[in-house]
Amino acid sequence: MVKHHSVKRSPAGGRGMLRLSLFLFLLFFVNLVMGKCNVAFQWTLPHLGSLAEFLLLGVASTLLIWAALQREAAEDENTKQNAKEVRDERSEKKGK
Repeated sequence: MVKHHSVKRSPAGGRGMLRLSLFLFLLFFVNLVMGKCNVAFQWTLPHLGSLAEFLLLGVASTLLIWAALQREAAEDENTKQNAKEVRDERSEKKGK
């Protein structure tokens, strides 16, 4: 009898960091548009200054890279676990 491997979802490593990073990028771009509207239409909307924009973009970029590295590590661990399961299954077949 052939044992079928269940299809596993991709690992969730870094998913929270990715969401936070995307939120910070969204916040950065909203602030960018608000600043552009202030200049183009002489509005007085509150927005972050240059240094705050720089720091926000830096943190968002760092979190994106960190999330990608966590995701890669989780996928690598998942691949190792799947390979171990296949080896164990093959050794059981040889034992029979």
